[in-house]
Amino acid sequence: MFELIRKVCCCLQKEGHPLPFLFIFLVLSSQVSAKDIEVRVGFSHFPPWQTSEGKNWTGGLDKLILDKLVVELEKKHDIHLRIIPKKCPLKRCLRELQMGALDLKTGLLKQGNREEYLAFIEPPYQSHTNKVIYYNPARMNDIKRISDLYGYRIGVARGATTFPEFDQDTRIQKIPINGTSNGLKLVCVNRLDAFVGTELVMDYILSKKENCTHLRKTSLIYKSQTAGYFAISKLSPLVEILPQLNNTMDQLVKSGEIDQLVETFKRK
Repeated sequence: MFELIRKVCCCLQKEGHPLPFLFIFLVLSSQVSAKDIEVRVGFSHFPPWQTSEGKNWTGGLDKLILDKLVVELEKKHDIHLRIIPKKCPLKRCLRELQMGALDLKTGLLKQGNREEYLAFIEPPYQSHTNKVIYYNPARMNDIKRISDLYGYRIGVARGATTFPEFDQDTRIQKIPINGTSNGLKLVCVNRLDAFVGTELVMDYILSKKENCTHLRKTSLIYKSQTAGYFAISKLSPLVEILPQLNNTMDQLVKSGEIDQLVETFKRK
């Protein structure tokens, strides 16, 4: 960069240009004012938040939000982030964040000792997740209260927790199933009456199943107050711009842009 500036200034002087030093000042000022930061982002295949093909991060809600964050950060704070995605299972991503081998991870909860080595971008980009029930209208009617589930076979992902009223009610016949996708498939083919799970996950799965368009979402919806965050390693250069990251995320949340993106992933 400086060699290029020197050559340009020499040319300006040979041509008798009176302001070579002003040129130097303007170029250097632009370099100082704009920040360009390489950001190593860990991701997993966790649809609909993060989708991938091989080692490539192809899409998902988190990627769309990160893209918006990058654009707004540059527009409002003159900070450019160069995103370098790296696919890793959650535990490995967390370990690399702790060591400083990764800079950022999306879709994280504040739990355990994570705040010891992570700085969470505030506010959370997702303040809650909806737990819903999909049912086969040929086998049962809409569910408006928990007691409407009595007498039916309700699938739930093995080992999962949904919401207290459902989990703790022993009068509901709960059928453990290996995975949400398998559970919805069983509802489709009339082997279960309904399946309970996370709304966005089930909406995404059903959008890929053309033979399940007859399934319906119940009126009973539970908001799980589990906040999802973008978080950065405390060993990352991003720590220096945490106030700007917080400010930009706050604007995206308050403007409703993130809610609009979430709605595009819901089954209509």
